[in-house]
Amino acid sequence: RQLTDLNAEDPRRRDYLEMCDLVLRHTSYSDHLHRFKDLENCFIRILNEEDDEDTSSKEDKRV
Repeated sequence: RQLTDLNAEDPRRRDYLEMCDLVLRHTSYSDHLHRFKDLENCFIRILNEEDDEDTSSKEDKRV
């Protein structure tokens, strides 16, 4: 939830996204999928944000 509360320009948001990416790629998270729906909803919300050509938002979506 903290991830979606952060503004696209806040550098902490990209840091959190990068940490999520690392955890999802390099751990056995897929074995138990704890709070998967919550994470999925956060990621979908970020992807669906209005595209205002802001580079921060583009970088967040890339991650």
